[in-house]
Amino acid sequence: MNIEPVAYIRTGFPEKFGIPRQSGLVKGAVGRIVFEPEFRHPDAVRGLTEYTYLWLIWDFSENHRQGWNATVAPPRLGGKERVGVFASRSPFRPNPLGLSCVKLEGIDEDGSVIVSGVDMLDGTPIYDIKPYLPYADAHSDAKGGFTDRVEFNELTVNIPAGLAAGIGIKDLENIKDILKQDPRTRHIHDEERIWGISYGDYNIRFTVKGDSLEVKEIQGIKKIKADAVFLDVDGTLWDSTPLVADAWTRALKETGINSEVKPEELKKLFGKPMDVIAMELLPEVDRAVRDEVMEKCIVYEQQILDENEKDISYPGVKDTIKSLSEKLPVCIISNCQSGYIELVTEKLGITGYISDKECYGDTLLYKADNIKLVAERNGYKAPVYVGDIQGDQDASHEAGVPFIYASYGFGTADAPEGVIASFRDLLYVVEKKA
Repeated sequence: MNIEPVAYIRTGFPEKFGIPRQSGLVKGAVGRIVFEPEFRHPDAVRGLTEYTYLWLIWDFSENHRQGWNATVAPPRLGGKERVGVFASRSPFRPNPLGLSCVKLEGIDEDGSVIVSGVDMLDGTPIYDIKPYLPYADAHSDAKGGFTDRVEFNELTVNIPAGLAAGIGIKDLENIKDILKQDPRTRHIHDEERIWGISYGDYNIRFTVKGDSLEVKEIQGIKKIKADAVFLDVDGTLWDSTPLVADAWTRALKETGINSEVKPEELKKLFGKPMDVIAMELLPEVDRAVRDEVMEKCIVYEQQILDENEKDISYPGVKDTIKSLSEKLPVCIISNCQSGYIELVTEKLGITGYISDKECYGDTLLYKADNIKLVAERNGYKAPVYVGDIQGDQDASHEAGVPFIYASYGFGTADAPEGVIASFRDLLYVVEKKA
């Protein structure tokens, strides 16, 4: 059976940490179900508003993995006691399917379905929507397994008035409801630790002592207005360093150099043109030999990456780029060799969402000049560049373009205009410039 999403849901949860562990626990958490074009038909939702609640069947898209375990450790049991996977609602399942009961709030003019009580990551694929039937779905005599015998105590949440000022009433209520469910990793109870979650337009940092949660800081997520989004590749879209390290090692051995390149070495060099990487990896090697190694590496790198079947992209890359491309042009600009961007977009399934691309291997221009080139030939007046290292920031600023630092990537940046902790955060950080 081939199963494809009929829709994707937009929620206020840009990352897994902090999402309610069951639907309905945070009643004010609203989601917008946006249908794929094929299913965006008014007849498909005819009669839906006669129901109060809906069942959503969805994809644990951030928990895809090879194999499965017969037992899991539910958070309700402290993350230590194990039960059978089929006796739990754990996201780590043989088939990563989620089931949520949400309240129907209405249907927008564009056909989007608005629901509340969501427990899903922003951009989660929805496979099916079914109405909740009280006569068949509600069972007053039902037992709740281990959830009946393990009492769950909500935390007392204190948000100082100074931090709450300026936050809308609904947002403040939702933040409190999320926090009182205790989003911490259950087996870690360090009272000195400062935890952080993101919800909607806010980053919230807090501590927990006993049953009391104290909010220490609430920051608004800084927005950047743009008319196009330019993306780096390595460290921003995916982590190919283990595979590329194998290519370098193979090329070295074939050239008679008995040496091994490690992924951590490459993480410090990615973002630079291939010849510069070769020079820094092999500073004592004759240039002719170094060039031979580099050419062999390019061939092996393409081959290894092309044959690789493991998903090495960061969480949410494809879905986020798809969503971004619906409101802004998305381009890829890298210091990589010719053909690399094409390989990346094909492997990630994003070719159709990319408006333009450019790389050092095609133009022999460094990143700053390629940023200018792509902006000028497309008439973009306010693009933004997304990367993960200081060199990306330097190139972006040299081109006169704001820089968004992907803090989950390979390096650091000292003066970005924006920061994202996950690729999905781009949906919150970047706004279309009017």
